[in-house]
Amino acid sequence: MPESFESRLSRGTRKEIGEADVVAQEVASQPSLISELLEVCKSTDDLTRMRAFDALEKAVRANRTLAEETADTFLLGLTDLIWEVRLQAVRGVGLVQWNEPKAVAKAVEPLLTDEAKFVQAWAIDTATRLAISEPELRDWAAEATQSGLNSGIPSIAARCRKLAKELTKAESQ
Repeated sequence: MPESFESRLSRGTRKEIGEADVVAQEVASQPSLISELLEVCKSTDDLTRMRAFDALEKAVRANRTLAEETADTFLLGLTDLIWEVRLQAVRGVGLVQWNEPKAVAKAVEPLLTDEAKFVQAWAIDTATRLAISEPELRDWAAEATQSGLNSGIPSIAARCRKLAKELTKAESQ
């Protein structure tokens, strides 16, 4: 019997990603494995849960057909205490085509001011993705992008310049 994802994702130190990349590849190529990974995302062990969300986001990025099935898990991850989980969750939210993007925007909004700068940057990115699909969210996303431009953090400002261009392009279409 193959070793469980939970066991494979729990080994090592916090500075390592463990087998997250390998698990992501397996799930992307064998979508029937997604349910096992979704269960590991509920782990009470912070390290295991963090790696499971990392693997989940990577699997969905590699195989977008998994997005709808993983949407609820990504939303739950937005409020996790571990910033790395919030990061992977907000990245994953940006990969899903939402039926109610305005409701999802409310869940993403607190991350626009997250204490972790990586989470903030990806929350702005996800806000832009949501606004591209939902014109009513464009002012909200433009404000988030402007806030990133004014943040004084070069990496966030650079990303926001690109996102502002994407919003402008969406508005002209």
